[in-house]
Amino acid sequence: MKKIYFGLLALAIATFTNAQDYSEDFESYNAGDYIGVESDQWSTWSGTTGGVEDAQINTDQAHSGSNSIYFEVQGTGGPQDVVLLFDGKHTEDIFNFSAYYYVPTGNAAYFNFQAEETIGVTWALEIYMNVDGSLTLSNGVATTFPHDQWVKVEFQVNLTLNNWELFIDDVKKATWVNAVNAVAMADFYTATANDLYWVDDVHFSIEEYVMPDLNAQVKGISIGAIGVVGQEKVPTVTVGNSGVNEITSFDLSVTYNGEEFNMSESGLTLASLENIDIELPNAVTLIEGENDMVATVSNVNGEGEDDAPEDDSNSLIIDPAVPSPGRIVIAEEGTGTWCGWCPRGTVAMDHMAKNYEGYYYGIAVHNGSNDPMVVDEYDDALSFSAFPGAMVDRGAVIDPANIEAGFVNRVEVAAAASITTGAQWNGDSLMVSLTYDFMEEITGDWTVVCVLTEDGLSGTSSGWAQANTYSGGGSGPMGGFEDLPNPVPASQMVYDHVARVTSPNANGLGNAFPDGQAVGSSHTFNFAFLMPSDWNPDNMHVIGMLIQNGDINNGGGSTIDDAIANGYVEGTVVVGIEELSHIVSNFEIYPNPARNTTNINLVLESQEQVNLQIIDIAGKVVRNKNYGQLNGAYTLPIGLNDLESGIYFVNLLIGDQAITQKLIIE
Repeated sequence: MKKIYFGLLALAIATFTNAQDYSEDFESYNAGDYIGVESDQWSTWSGTTGGVEDAQINTDQAHSGSNSIYFEVQGTGGPQDVVLLFDGKHTEDIFNFSAYYYVPTGNAAYFNFQAEETIGVTWALEIYMNVDGSLTLSNGVATTFPHDQWVKVEFQVNLTLNNWELFIDDVKKATWVNAVNAVAMADFYTATANDLYWVDDVHFSIEEYVMPDLNAQVKGISIGAIGVVGQEKVPTVTVGNSGVNEITSFDLSVTYNGEEFNMSESGLTLASLENIDIELPNAVTLIEGENDMVATVSNVNGEGEDDAPEDDSNSLIIDPAVPSPGRIVIAEEGTGTWCGWCPRGTVAMDHMAKNYEGYYYGIAVHNGSNDPMVVDEYDDALSFSAFPGAMVDRGAVIDPANIEAGFVNRVEVAAAASITTGAQWNGDSLMVSLTYDFMEEITGDWTVVCVLTEDGLSGTSSGWAQANTYSGGGSGPMGGFEDLPNPVPASQMVYDHVARVTSPNANGLGNAFPDGQAVGSSHTFNFAFLMPSDWNPDNMHVIGMLIQNGDINNGGGSTIDDAIANGYVEGTVVVGIEELSHIVSNFEIYPNPARNTTNINLVLESQEQVNLQIIDIAGKVVRNKNYGQLNGAYTLPIGLNDLESGIYFVNLLIGDQAITQKLIIE
């Protein structure tokens, strides 16, 4: 399949004049000086220098000499927001930018390129240097960087041909066509709660570019994702007319893993700066390790070699993840219809679902007083610090743009157990089984959770309309949201991956395996869900989790139909108060919220073993109490003086079943 479009990428082969060149090593300043005050080349987002937005000269780290500038977040973002001016908006010629970054282990860094002289209008590109060592761009490009040492991050950009290249420590990592092909300034910001970094030896330059007469260029190769070993991907090669003369034909060859694919394109009218996407007729199977996919264009217009043979070939380093046996990664996204940036999360979740089926499940956890998809208990339990936000296997909160990089890191980590779903209908209730087959021996406190999600949700009330900051394209492309209004009317919105219910709660049933589990053993848990009539089981998934110390060790899941096909397996029952009415006629926590003490009012209809667990919002069991055999009405006092203020979950284990309620300690 071919698609023609304008204004995309190419390599720099040209004559250079009218050069502009700027370098800054910060050695001419004193420790504590504000860079925005001392240099006209630097400013802040608001234009106010010398205050909390500005960066100070620092001597704790330096790449060269003794000085650098230092960034450290306060709270969840900001206030530092420093800009390096490129002396106007640039849409053509050769732009080069480089800087050295020092990011300690456990910390992150961020910067972006603004495309307009008026700051905050259009983001050309965002760069995230993440806690896990991944370096990701807002366009999906991903690579890695080292912590605890200086690393050079460089962009070589031909703006005339829209050819963008990323280098890490002088090694090229990616080439692409950028959706916003302009630069006006770099913005150094403390964007996440983990941002702490130094910057030194900053450089940018602008040089004139002159195109050759006849030049077909391989501008990029894409397989759509990082991928996992064994997946089949259909590559797309972008070929551009990076010369003056029209291109009417060329030959193209692509090689990967010893295979070569040859194609000829003719009957073209490819004008200067116009590009064509060529989809290979066959898929390739991804193999383990770093391997190049190489594309080469030749015989342009039937004339053999063109005027710039240096850019006739391009390569893509393919290094797919090697999934651990049985491994399923879970991403939970904090989102809301009120949140104008949350379309970014929607696009990221859809990308993951499309490209990693069988290795990944995503759950959209909605937030907001007017959002009709909120599950309060789930929203409270995860308590996202920023929206949109995401947790991969309940790690640190990250930008949803970084889910794929987090997935690649996690899918290779060995899982303690695989999880198989099962289900059956019981009237209006869905009975679900999760069977855990252990590949490693476990002991201690492990937790199990079951979640139901639904795709294809829509509604008509105002709460279903999606706020959309990307409207108009000023914030760059975002999966088509740039072409939609703000807000997107409810009639145009369909929501996928939406969390519907958890059991017993989002933090799960603690101490689920009190006697541990040996390698090769299995344990099954049963869950019961009352299914409202407006839920569509045909669009729903069953997702299971195995959690240790608040982190998801492994996930599992399927559609409801596939779970039914797998068969329901009897096991340990984990249900809510509705399904325990034949045993428990009353279960109440009061006062709630509470301070020093609270009470459980409990009425049992038969004699049962009763155990109490209190679980904090991180999923840790902070209180265990065995009440022995009880029958009848009881008031069970609970002292809270040793617990900090916050949200907790009270699990009451009655026989082989469990019920849960939320407790707030003030």
